[in-house]
Amino acid sequence: MSSEFFNCTSYTTPCQHIRGFHHSTAHSQEEQLHIAIKKYTPLTQVDARSEGREQVTIIACHALGTPKELYEPLFDELYKAAEAPSSTWAVRSIWIADLATHGESGRLNEGKLGVDVCWDDHARDLLHMVNVFRDQMPQPLVGIGHSMGGQNIIQLSLLHPRLFAAVIPIEPIVNGAHDMKFYGSVIIINRRDVWESREEAYATTSKGILMRNWNRRVLERWKQYGFRDLPTLLYPEAPKEITAKASKNATTPVTLASTKHHEAHGLARHAYPAPDQPLESFTPAAPSHADLTKEEHAQMKAPFYRPEAVLTARQLPLMRPLCLYIWGGKSIFSSATPKSRKEKLEQTGTAPGGSGGVKTNSVAEIVLENEGHFVPFEKPELVARAVHGWLGPMLQRWREEHSVLDKIKAELDPREMAMVGEDW
Repeated sequence: MSSEFFNCTSYTTPCQHIRGFHHSTAHSQEEQLHIAIKKYTPLTQVDARSEGREQVTIIACHALGTPKELYEPLFDELYKAAEAPSSTWAVRSIWIADLATHGESGRLNEGKLGVDVCWDDHARDLLHMVNVFRDQMPQPLVGIGHSMGGQNIIQLSLLHPRLFAAVIPIEPIVNGAHDMKFYGSVIIINRRDVWESREEAYATTSKGILMRNWNRRVLERWKQYGFRDLPTLLYPEAPKEITAKASKNATTPVTLASTKHHEAHGLARHAYPAPDQPLESFTPAAPSHADLTKEEHAQMKAPFYRPEAVLTARQLPLMRPLCLYIWGGKSIFSSATPKSRKEKLEQTGTAPGGSGGVKTNSVAEIVLENEGHFVPFEKPELVARAVHGWLGPMLQRWREEHSVLDKIKAELDPREMAMVGEDW
């Protein structure tokens, strides 16, 4: 478990002022939300730089519907890989925050949240987090994100191109407008979300098709962090039959720590008119649907979309950090098809301001052929090995490139640095 390798410190910070969508907040547009953050610091602190190794600050992003703690087994495996005698880098710290609607953040913000989740808000919230804790985040910084979190970490790198030395999106949900499918949202909104006890909730959910192959350590954290006790805003009390069972067995009813409403709407954003209007009467327009064109709407097979995934895909050529995509070869997500993977690989970093892309060995992919979308939860050690092996040479390259610029600074005093030089 993570306590074997890390000290864990919890923080909260305010979220970015003004959310991405009008109905992301329940009341005022100025509603102050917060994110719950955890920082994992190795129990054994080393001066890796004096040993000729890089000491890395990692910022991680979680998937939709999952609490941040499910990634602790992956963090453990990353730490173990980085502590191997042959490793060229070490972990300084790992930071991860729950989305404002998820997990502990969702509990902190209860009563202040609307249902309209904007993925890009989390990227902005993390940028604010970096600014607040900047003294604890020296370079190099590396971003790792899974699923929706893959989009989040890419978007953060686009907001601040020089922030990260490298980003590692794992099965990122980033694709074209017509490649999005929303069947999963129907399953999410119709699933059970109240149980008589945490034990019953865990027993029921862990046997499902998504979780049945998860690593034991991940499932332990799902049991601990995936649920919260009633009462909550959505369930001030449990249904009568569950209340009766809980009373009989002396248990406390629970619900999901991240509500199924935020998860479902976080997957499929609505694009339809008021309830008394026909579907064909809807015309996307600002301010509610400024990110959807009439042409795109006309081609939609269902009145739902996920704008951030599409807009981020269009910006991939502008990505500047070194980038490794990690895919599951058996993933069922449309963003992970061979065609979609190829498009992202060929586009990433290719525009002016980008990294140079594949041609400059700045972008790569690893396909874990026998794995699926949830490979960080099923095989955390496999993902850690992939990350560790690629990151070492990339960090050495990053250091060499920046050393050239550092040398120029070292040769000039502050007055000279603030003045136009003779060459200019």
